[in-house]
Amino acid sequence: MDNDESNVHKIETACRILVDAALIIDESCALSFALAATLASSSRADLSPDEIDNLCQSAYELFRRQNKIKEIFDGAVEELHCKS
Repeated sequence: MDNDESNVHKIETACRILVDAALIIDESCALSFALAATLASSSRADLSPDEIDNLCQSAYELFRRQNKIKEIFDGAVEELHCKS
């Protein structure tokens, strides 16, 4: 593989990874907004145990997606370094 082909492959790989990351970022933002909106519009007395459980689940899903974003970017960096 010549240098031009190698560079094209790196760019294509980076683009695929960033597209995947963008989808996860969008999901993370939506979850974050929903969690913040719910917490901002409710007093502590207004939340049932089920609502608290749901908020906790949303917070966990946000955390999980943020970790996935880090994994994707770490993988991208590693792949691009290994192929240079």
